[in-house]
Amino acid sequence: MLVELSEELRELIGTRVERVSPEDYPMGDAAGFLRKYVVPSRPAVFRGAVERERWRTSPWANAEYLEERVGDCEVTVAFTPDGYADALVHDKGSGREVFAQPFERTMKFAEFLAALKGREDGGGVPYLSAQNSSLSSELPALLEDCGVDVPFATEAFGSPPEAVNIWIGDERSVTTMHRDHYENLYFVVTGIKTFMLLPPTDSFRLGMRSAPAARYDRGLKLDVEDPLRLVRWCPIYPNSPPSAYGPGPPPMQVTVRAGEALYLPAMWLHAVSQASDEDGHPCIAINYWYGMDMCHTYPYVSFCEKLTRVV
Repeated sequence: MLVELSEELRELIGTRVERVSPEDYPMGDAAGFLRKYVVPSRPAVFRGAVERERWRTSPWANAEYLEERVGDCEVTVAFTPDGYADALVHDKGSGREVFAQPFERTMKFAEFLAALKGREDGGGVPYLSAQNSSLSSELPALLEDCGVDVPFATEAFGSPPEAVNIWIGDERSVTTMHRDHYENLYFVVTGIKTFMLLPPTDSFRLGMRSAPAARYDRGLKLDVEDPLRLVRWCPIYPNSPPSAYGPGPPPMQVTVRAGEALYLPAMWLHAVSQASDEDGHPCIAINYWYGMDMCHTYPYVSFCEKLTRVV
């Protein structure tokens, strides 16, 4: 029955993520955005979104520009030995699987760029990925280039975004399959992001399991939390084979390129990989998290998760 639910949902929303042309971009049409994408919970990629929003982010590929604007700002940087954070990994020290969280270090933005560029220094993989409205709280000067919100989305959702985050990294950093309880508008400024997507009802396919929470220390070795705390998480990565997803339709794969934006509806499952651009500039992205409407969708998804545990 859960597989049939997944298949029927794909028949309604399609099996591919729609790529919306620049002339059909919903800027100024909040009602159309709600009707076509938000209400049916249908993801979409808006081409030319950065240009249509009149952002001034084209100089962001230039490290000198960023260092001049925000080089002395303090930022929170996640470090891991291999780019896998918030993920189930095998801990050689304890010999068991743990839920690995990154070592977080506060440093100047210019120091972060140097660490990201110095790939061979043995200091681990740095990733600017704090989810604390990091752009507005740590790098507010850059908001002058991109804005505090997405006007048509703010009108559609009836309130400003609850968080504006900035993400800067390279192909070494990946994000395992998870969901967020936010309506997400995800803009790529430089580089590319690739998303593997599943609708919210497909959590039965993820092979969720519990593992002790652990965190990398400064030396990038894992320390298991004391007292013990179990975290239930998904073992699927962006490059996981199709067999990892269990029965049902294959995940939707969509690549978001520089200048494009992905609308990712609330609670959609997603795993993310990224790549630098052809000139070697890191992948830079900004996402706006809008509060989700706690309507019928939430109990439906909760029901599917409880049913999955029973099965």
